[in-house]
Amino acid sequence: MGNTLSSLADIENRLSSISQDMKREHQVYTQERNERLRLGLTGDDAVRHYNEWMEREGMGHLKAEL
Repeated sequence: MGNTLSSLADIENRLSSISQDMKREHQVYTQERNERLRLGLTGDDAVRHYNEWMEREGMGHLKAEL
């Protein structure tokens, strides 16, 4: 029983961490999108802006291919 509770606690901790990561990613994406729209960027310029923003924020795993 104790092993099961420990496993459930580990799962809860991982889910909480994933939730926090997703919230941060959403905040960064929203900031980038607002700036991109403000600048009127489209096409490859928009993708480059997005990729540079994600890289700068330590979220290179979210970069898009050109």
